[in-house]
Amino acid sequence: MKMANSVASVNGEDVETIMDIGGNDVEDIEEGESDGVIVPELQGTLSKWTNYIHGWQSRFIVLKDGTLSYYKSEQDSGFGCRGSISLYKADIK
Repeated sequence: MKMANSVASVNGEDVETIMDIGGNDVEDIEEGESDGVIVPELQGTLSKWTNYIHGWQSRFIVLKDGTLSYYKSEQDSGFGCRGSISLYKADIK
């Protein structure tokens, strides 16, 4: 199983997340989504720690269709994301 660590700042507080990438197959999750549940698209900003500049950098994020994508700014969201991760198999603790 792959483990991914990340540290973010939400509303000015540091939050560390550990994701265990594994678990249910995507097909199993997609079957459960047909229960008529509508999942909204979520978007906003968070602070991401970077070792390159040794500090916090504000990033615009979008959670849509089970994928978390981030952009340098909201204005850059039309030009493609700088990174993304599928949350279909993520176990966020």
